[in-house]
Formats: sequence, C-alpha cells, structure tokens
Amino acid sequence: MVNATNKNQETALHIATRYTQGKAVLALLEAGADPHLMDKHLETSLHIAAWDGQNGLLDLLCRFSHFLDIQNSDGDSALHIAAIRGHLECLESLLENGAQVDLQNQ
Repeated sequence: MVNATNKNQETALHIATRYTQGKAVLALLEAGADPHLMDKHLETSLHIAAWDGQNGLLDLLCRFSHFLDIQNSDGDSALHIAAIRGHLECLESLLENGAQVDLQNQ
C-alpha cells in the first residue's frame, strides 16, 4: 500500500517530497516506498526534489535510489532539472551520487 497512487499516478513519496516533508519521506522510504515510481509526467521524487532545490531531500532519496538518470516525459533527468533551475547544491549531490553527466535529453 505504501506505493499506492492517486489519479495523477503520484505516490505518497511524490507528495511528501513536493511538500518538503523530510520525516515523512524518510518514513516512507524505510517502509519500502519505491523512489523509482513515476507519476503521469514520468517524474520520480528525485525530479521533484531537483525542481524545488530540496538538496536535503535529494540526498536522502539518492541513498535509496539505484537509478538517478530516469528521464521524465520531457526527456529530463533530475540532473537536467537541477541544471535548468540553477540548483548548484542539487547538481553537486547528484554528481557525487553517480548521475550521468553525458545523458542526452530525448
């Protein structure tokens, strides 16, 4: 049930990330929430954290994520989004955690 989705295919993890609820994000991840699940725009919680410049949450999500380079419906990875939005700390965190620097936007 921790990975149940709403009509927009958002999980509780997507929503907790969007509203910067760090304790909830950690609790969901520890309960088995899948950080790789995508909403209707093919965005993961990493995309949301990168968009909002939530570096602390992004670091936490990276610890539970094996795939940092998932591309959304626009072809953007979390790294692309952090760069577009000018979130330097998020860029650094993603790179330190192994995001691909040569991934092309599709």
